[in-house]
Amino acid sequence: MDEYTNLKAAIQNQGALIVEIIKPLTVAQWQAPSRLSGWDVFTLVAHTMRAPLVVSEYGATTLDVPPKRDRYNYYHFEGPTIAAAVSQRAHSTAASLSRETIVTTFEQVLAEAMATLNRLDPAAVITSTFGPIRVDDYSVTRIIELSIHGLDLLVSLGQPLRLDPQAQAITVDVLEKLLNRPRPADLTDDLQFIEVAAGRVEYQGLKISAFS
Repeated sequence: MDEYTNLKAAIQNQGALIVEIIKPLTVAQWQAPSRLSGWDVFTLVAHTMRAPLVVSEYGATTLDVPPKRDRYNYYHFEGPTIAAAVSQRAHSTAASLSRETIVTTFEQVLAEAMATLNRLDPAAVITSTFGPIRVDDYSVTRIIELSIHGLDLLVSLGQPLRLDPQAQAITVDVLEKLLNRPRPADLTDDLQFIEVAAGRVEYQGLKISAFS
């Protein structure tokens, strides 16, 4: 199986896992506060749905320019500088959705993203929030979004941490390369490592600016 096939499978399977988690949620669970300040679970899911949504939006047109970003330098930004805009967009997206339709909407958005990826060559260049990027590299960033926010969702619901194995491996690989130090020897558990590297759990001396 080639890398692009693996990337697509990771998006499909991690997206499907999130759908599986949210399908049985009660009204009270949707309204419960998430672990991300100011967001309830509904807002968190609405934001998470953007990960596959933008694949279709940005993938609608390919660019005849060299990429300026890849799966690693895509994250060369300071998280706090965009936090307010991201939160505002998440609340706006949530306001446009309903609890009755969000699950089917998530499934539809995921299906459309997969159709877009199946249509595009992995080396094709598309736009992104931070500049032109290859489709395969952008796919990796979507996997990381689905993985980190999938863990946010599980923690918010009080459920055990779990990720699609391929999505987990890809997320770990990128986060390890973004560290300003070797991966600490005591963070052998991959899910614990993702929690720390994504800024969800404090760890002395370990910080990635995009997730701080």
